[in-house]
Amino acid sequence: MKLTKIPLSELKKPEKNVRIHSEKQIKEFVRSLDKFEQIRPIVVDENYTILCGNGLFAAMVAKGETEAYCLI
Repeated sequence: MKLTKIPLSELKKPEKNVRIHSEKQIKEFVRSLDKFEQIRPIVVDENYTILCGNGLFAAMVAKGETEAYCLI
């Protein structure tokens, strides 16, 4: 695995995501990002499809972030 910063615009949501995050959960993610910044990476495959971290991705987009640390 390789840790790298990737523009959020290049990340792709998976076609099927079994975990659905409520608006309240996304707000909690945003609050955590405000307090601690990004402390865990988003896990993506070689095509930049998100495998783990969909809620974090949604919060970063809502917050206006442009890049995220990702594990490929």
